[in-house]
Amino acid sequence: MEKKRLLIVEDESIVALALQRQLEELGYDIQAKVRFGEDAVKQVNEAQPDLILMDIQLAGELDGIETAALIRKQYDIPVIYVTAFADDTTLRRAQITGPFGYVIKPIDNQDLHVAVMMALYKHQVDQELRQSEERLRRTLDSMLEGCQIIGFDWCIVYANDAAAQHSQREREAMIGTTIMDVYPGMENTELFAALQRCMKERTPYRAESELSGANGSTGWFVFSAEPIDEGIFLLSMDITERKRAEEEREEVIRELNAFAHTVSHDVRNPVGNLYSFAQMLLDDYSEYSEEEVRRSLERMSQSALKANSIVDELLLLSTIREVNEVPQDIVDIPAVISAVKERLADVITQHKATISMPDTWPTLVSYAPWLEEVWMNYISNGIKYGGHPPHLELGGEAQPDGSVRFWVADNGEGISVEDQARVFTIYTRLSEQRVTGYGLGLSIVDRIITRLGGEVYVKSE
Repeated sequence: MEKKRLLIVEDESIVALALQRQLEELGYDIQAKVRFGEDAVKQVNEAQPDLILMDIQLAGELDGIETAALIRKQYDIPVIYVTAFADDTTLRRAQITGPFGYVIKPIDNQDLHVAVMMALYKHQVDQELRQSEERLRRTLDSMLEGCQIIGFDWCIVYANDAAAQHSQREREAMIGTTIMDVYPGMENTELFAALQRCMKERTPYRAESELSGANGSTGWFVFSAEPIDEGIFLLSMDITERKRAEEEREEVIRELNAFAHTVSHDVRNPVGNLYSFAQMLLDDYSEYSEEEVRRSLERMSQSALKANSIVDELLLLSTIREVNEVPQDIVDIPAVISAVKERLADVITQHKATISMPDTWPTLVSYAPWLEEVWMNYISNGIKYGGHPPHLELGGEAQPDGSVRFWVADNGEGISVEDQARVFTIYTRLSEQRVTGYGLGLSIVDRIITRLGGEVYVKSE
């Protein structure tokens, strides 16, 4: 086995020589003997011994403690102090430098042997521990899951890059910051209450929670907390995409249920009317006057139109979800509204409705075919729920943030606060006495505007 190389720093030549002989008899290689602290620093820089025996009282500008402190700043070499002074003041100064042992003069051979062996062993263990900690740190740093060590004062002692990404902060900025500052509002969550129990009762915890990041956006995470000596080890996994997928799946299920409801009720009704009138004419055609036949055919036409309209809106609802990229261009708003008025010409005439609009409209970049459906539903609802006769006011204005706000106002009796919360919900009839529709229109409006990056709202007094 290779001999360990030792450096002796002792300003008394006789003591240094005796120490050298003792160590050589114990099987160590004495690399050098120096008298001054400055020479010790130079020797360490050139040869880097395995261990240094340092006299505390040295001749020259640097004493042994100051020399050991300089060496420690640059090198990972254990130091054993050799001294005839064991007073408390000297020992307190020496402790600051992190020595690996003390040998009191006059030096006993067995004490010296034990001190050197233990210093070398402790240094080896410390190195292995630091290497193990570094491997663990590199492992934690490379994990896709967020890893944090939280102290008993709730300050973050360690955080990896994934944890910084979850909190939407710089990793360095998290260290020393409380977890309540990193996740605003956390102290009011069930998660924080559970972490408090984990910290106090030393029990593990695992749960899902929604938290806000530094930029105000929210995300869903699975948190696992384990009590450790430093406080809590907190592991976080971002499940925001999974939660969104679950929400989308639930939305699809709701739409399928609404689709089934619409088909089974609203489509069946006009189709049933078509069948009834057709069967009636087939069975007793000769008994009806020309006027009665004409009215029956008109009702059949209206039923067919209603069924066709329902199918068109169901298809549109499906299309909105399926389109990956929506084409965008400058929209000619007057042309869109003109097309809507043409489609609703019979309804406008029947209800004697009047519609007023501004001479100029703000510029809008969007998808005209979908916006036509939005205006179609808003205007038809305004006519349906308006006064007698209905009067609608259309408008639009550019907003400071670059968006455009459009509106349709009618002279109807208004919508209750309770119903305002449900007005854009799919297959919702606000009043069976007031409406003969099928509950799809405004939900389609909500879906279209959301897909185009906007939002819908209702205001009623």
